[in-house]
Amino acid sequence: MLKYSREAQELKRKFYASYNNINIFVEDEDDEIFYEELLQKLVDNRVQIARVFGVGGKQNLLNKLSEYIENPKGENSFFIADGDFSRIINACPQQNQRLHILDEYDIENYLLEEHAICIVIQEENPSNSLGKWKELLNFPTWLEETVNSLTPLFVCFIVIQKYDLGEANINVGIGEFITAGRPPLLDVSKIDAYVARFRKDHGKQIANIVREMSATQKKMGNTWRERKKYICGKKYLFPLLLFEIRGHCGRSLNRESLRFRLVKHCKFDSLSPLQQQIENLCQ
Repeated sequence: MLKYSREAQELKRKFYASYNNINIFVEDEDDEIFYEELLQKLVDNRVQIARVFGVGGKQNLLNKLSEYIENPKGENSFFIADGDFSRIINACPQQNQRLHILDEYDIENYLLEEHAICIVIQEENPSNSLGKWKELLNFPTWLEETVNSLTPLFVCFIVIQKYDLGEANINVGIGEFITAGRPPLLDVSKIDAYVARFRKDHGKQIANIVREMSATQKKMGNTWRERKKYICGKKYLFPLLLFEIRGHCGRSLNRESLRFRLVKHCKFDSLSPLQQQIENLCQ
């Protein structure tokens, strides 16, 4: 994929600034077109977003924000950061007029709307009514069970980041925790084995690791909906959804295609704070 130098990226941003009401900066590189589609739908043409600029990670995003605050150059810019674990490990930057921190782990978490998902399934396989597909998929139950199954794993990931244990966490990937079936399914026994190994390996580094993990899970929330905010959509929930769809409708959907199609059908009610913040800057 074509990459631009830092100087070329800056020139590109300035070129498009003349067409924008606002420049939007996000963490994800090479995902700008997806964000353009989602954000333009969110503001419903009340704000013209011609381009989104991906900067490659949270630290780069915050650096760009600092540069902008020091020298705005007359441009209207806005920055969107993933929620990830920053709130739960007390490493969250302070949200301000120019910076919005997602309430959920990442943008993919907001694509998990039952109605939108079932519309796409019906488009792929119109052999059932929309109501029948909702009955067959039983998405609310699937999502609850999936979040509950992943919670112990993400407790470990949070502890790894909190104590800077130097161990792979989110980037381990869902492939380590699924069956070899067609389609693959989440294998809870593999998660249990990971958690047991984690406790054994780090019990000496962290005093009373069981208590630490229990406290971390409590911080994640009392309900599965609260804990879902700390489960990575991009690398865990979304791939598992693709497997689940394949199992029900017999079709393997392309990940990128599914994301774009869901943008067209999702209501994004939970992103209304982001919508309002962007629109306020352009009034």
